[in-house]
This record gives sequence, C-alpha cells and structure tokens, in this order.
Amino acid sequence: MKKEIANIWIKALKSGKYKQGKGTLRTDDDKFCCLGVLCDLYDNDRKTKKKKSIKISKPKYNGNKDKVCYKYGNTYDYLPSEVRKWAGMRSNDGSFCYDNEIYLNLALINDDESHLGSKNFTQIAKIIETNVDVL
Repeated sequence: MKKEIANIWIKALKSGKYKQGKGTLRTDDDKFCCLGVLCDLYDNDRKTKKKKSIKISKPKYNGNKDKVCYKYGNTYDYLPSEVRKWAGMRSNDGSFCYDNEIYLNLALINDDESHLGSKNFTQIAKIIETNVDVL
C-alpha cells in the first residue's frame, strides 16, 4: 500500500474522530469499519482536489447485514476498486500474511472474526503500520 496514504489512515484511526462499527463500511449512526474510514478519507481527498468521488448512497436497509448502512460505490462491505487503487492496496478487504504463515484481513480483524480477538482502531492502526508493505 502507498505509505503516504497509510500514514493518513493510521492518523485518522488514532484520532478519535471515527467511532468503530462492525459488519459494514459505515452504519447510519456513523460507526465505521476501518475500511470505511479509508473510504471516507478517499472521499475527502477527492473533494479537496475537486475531483469526482465514488457514489455514496444515503443509508438504507441492507438485508444481508441486517443493518441500515451506507453504500460506497457498489459495496457495503469492502473497498470499492477506486479506493483500493487510490490507496495502493493489494485487495479489497485488507488481506495480508501475518507472522509469515497466517493470512488475515483487516475486515475480519475489525469485526472481531479473526483469531487475534477484538481490536480497536488504535490497535488496527498498529497492524497497518507493521504490515504496510504487504497490504
């Protein structure tokens, strides 16, 4: 992943500006997955540069997740291709090899569905910082 984008993302995750949510990029009550934070940073970057961003829908019920949530581009769950390319990410879910043998992704870590247990945004920021070269 691009180190300059990773640094912005890490700073945002540690800032306390974003409330952590699970199961979707962003809920209707403004709770974000760590990947949703990256989508928000992309959108803000595009607005600052007066360039076209991805379409962000108004919150609506997503039956699969049983939540009312925002849709970024064509997805509720993972990075849209525009965001992935902007950030230089290798995957849309933040996949990486952990400890040279276990494959994980940031979506599962955020949602407490990995063997690492529950991780808050500050802890996820540290994981990103440690693994920036393989994200």
